[in-house]
Amino acid sequence: MQRTRRRPPAAPAPTASRTGLAGQTVQLLNGTTATVIATTTTGSTGAYSFANVTPGSYTVEVVKAAGETFSPAGTLPNSMVSASGAATVTVASGGTATVNAGEYQAGTVTGTVFTDLTGTAPRLASRASLARPCSC
Repeated sequence: MQRTRRRPPAAPAPTASRTGLAGQTVQLLNGTTATVIATTTTGSTGAYSFANVTPGSYTVEVVKAAGETFSPAGTLPNSMVSASGAATVTVASGGTATVNAGEYQAGTVTGTVFTDLTGTAPRLASRASLARPCSC
């Protein structure tokens, strides 16, 4: 009887909204003892790999870049890391486990609240913002 290995789903391809992060530290930990087994860094496309992993349970930890936040698990295909950057996986004999991690930088929302004295918004530079006392 011939054994067929199931291929893992492909990692999401880098796009304008998903570019690979080079130089990210990724650790493979023993799933029972939390001992670090191996450490690597991501390549220019954000890819990483741990070879010759024996069957068992593991935790993959990604060290996030400064100023970044992890995307919630499940928001990208195979995105499995938690807010701490960790995911638990099981590697079967001859198998492959895939863990992808999305990171993002928080943005800003700004604006101005003003009194529209003429009811003809938008606000013109000649119409000053009115400071109102806080009733807090």
